[in-house]
Amino acid sequence: RAKNQQPVYLGFWRPVALKPAPLLGVGRKCALELSNSGLTEVTACFTYGSLMSEDIMSAVAGVRAVHCSATLDGYRRHPVIGAEYPGMVARAGHQVCGVLYLDLPPSAWPRLDRFEGEEYERCTVEVVRADGTRTRAWTYVFRDELAARLGAGDWDVERFLREGKARFVARYVGFDTLQGG
Repeated sequence: RAKNQQPVYLGFWRPVALKPAPLLGVGRKCALELSNSGLTEVTACFTYGSLMSEDIMSAVAGVRAVHCSATLDGYRRHPVIGAEYPGMVARAGHQVCGVLYLDLPPSAWPRLDRFEGEEYERCTVEVVRADGTRTRAWTYVFRDELAARLGAGDWDVERFLREGKARFVARYVGFDTLQGG
């Protein structure tokens, strides 16, 4: 990039150079899991990184949603190298604490898919709310083929809120104008 040239923003949360990220849809493995589950509609979203912040989630999803604390067993959250946000991967014996947004409208999913971009795959999981209720939810899992981009150890939520959130919001502009499809 030439000196003093700004990145090109196309109305998506993550800056992109030439074109918007394609809609993720649902990965083949995750689609099969959903079809075999007998579920017809999942409307909850388990978040574990920047989207745990209600203001960021509302801007990205285009709606304010009722939310609560929840945990996901069998996964681990790692920092993404060179980024403020984490990636989550399946890891036996680990647990991720996050925020569960309930009853998201259909219009939120294309926006969330675009926000997450090509690094993540939307999958269904079962989370446990603070009151013990088990809930099926969508979540975004970091793609296996990109695992080399994950740092060692756990992503630090408190550090993100204290030091990284302001940089994250300033860096990724356009989230409030995200469009689906």
